[in-house]
Amino acid sequence: MSANQDIDLIKQYAPILWVHEHDAFLPEDCEIMEQVAVIRKSNAKTEPFKLNQLGDLTESENYYMDIPGIDYDKFIIKSGHNGSELGPDCLSTFFRKKYANNPVSEPEARKPFPKYHARTSDMKVTFRDDEPFSRYFENRDPGVFGNYKVIQYYFYYIFNDSWNKHIGDWDSTLELFIKEDNSRGYAIFHMHHVSWMVEFNGRPQKLTNWIEHWRKVEDKKQMGSIYHLALHPFVFIARGAHGGYPTPGFSIHGLKPLVLNVIAQTDCRQIGKICIFPDYHPITKGVIEDKLKDAQIDTSKIRFIPWEEPIILDQQSWLKYKGLWGTKSKYNGWGGPTGPAQKPYWRMDQRRFKSALGDAVKGEYKGKWILKIFENWHGWR
Repeated sequence: MSANQDIDLIKQYAPILWVHEHDAFLPEDCEIMEQVAVIRKSNAKTEPFKLNQLGDLTESENYYMDIPGIDYDKFIIKSGHNGSELGPDCLSTFFRKKYANNPVSEPEARKPFPKYHARTSDMKVTFRDDEPFSRYFENRDPGVFGNYKVIQYYFYYIFNDSWNKHIGDWDSTLELFIKEDNSRGYAIFHMHHVSWMVEFNGRPQKLTNWIEHWRKVEDKKQMGSIYHLALHPFVFIARGAHGGYPTPGFSIHGLKPLVLNVIAQTDCRQIGKICIFPDYHPITKGVIEDKLKDAQIDTSKIRFIPWEEPIILDQQSWLKYKGLWGTKSKYNGWGGPTGPAQKPYWRMDQRRFKSALGDAVKGEYKGKWILKIFENWHGWR
């Protein structure tokens, strides 16, 4: 596939993001970090950097990005901050005041230039006699086997403003799997340590019918579906935490060690407030508003923000950087994340696809092992 074909495919399915009105941080070009951060290795001297230099660092896994003036071990803002000087909340106040890019949430915010980072690849789902997945689908749905075009969309946020506060956030990742003959498609949404696969059938739907189906999905052990306009999927972003979901509503995340249920956070998502969208035919503000009005969703306060041109990931030398896109922290979940190429889902292989689809057809949208989702609620009222 040529570079132009690659971009055309990425833009053909570019997502429509719904962001919470009180989230101060919208997705943007990760290049912002070379403007505001320094890089360091252990206790060595901090240095300014350029993204195109990151891939040349030796032992880059030992590096991390830091924003001067913040002590992350003691949660102290050391200079230039009016307000509380101690504790996690002061980090949130500091970052919202200085680095916010959502003018709806923060009137003095930077002007938003929302961007997504994307790449494509090819994948073949093969039949194997010795595999439970293949035996399950052989008679029930053999059309799942075949060649797919895979598109991954990655989003970068300068700050995670949930229960855990950390610099840098590569979250909300969306993966689309489009069969070569366009007969079917699937999507994987990523929210923290959990991912959901849903059906992407390409058929137009009413929002009300679609959300009613989702309210029955887990109880009836069914597979959920994506909502889209002209093949552009709706993605709903959790306030502050930036997990990407196929529905508005909320989810309660937590830990389940032994018999205990320990709530870690709740992910709240909105529709009808902030819409980041591909501003080109056939998608328009009017088309989006009409779909929401048909579902009796208030559209009077929607802020529409168009996507900037996408960043094609496979052309970026900084992908070789294995270090953190934020500072280190001795507290789990409070340190910066690694970049896209270090994510376990960077490699688009059929093993992960089969595992995700096997869960989805059973309506498994709660997560596994210790990290769980205790409750999902889908809807806008």
